[in-house]
Amino acid sequence: MNVFSRTNEGMMGEAAPFALSIILFSSLFVGLMLKHESRDLRRASGGS
Repeated sequence: MNVFSRTNEGMMGEAAPFALSIILFSSLFVGLMLKHESRDLRRASGGS
């Protein structure tokens, strides 16, 4: 049982950088979408 838990922790440690890069990429993508959407809303309302 102890070997299984250490193996599981090792797999989580190896997967952590990939999970972090996915979170970073998705947050940047959402930020860009919100920036473009707010720009389109300002343009549609007649603002500068």
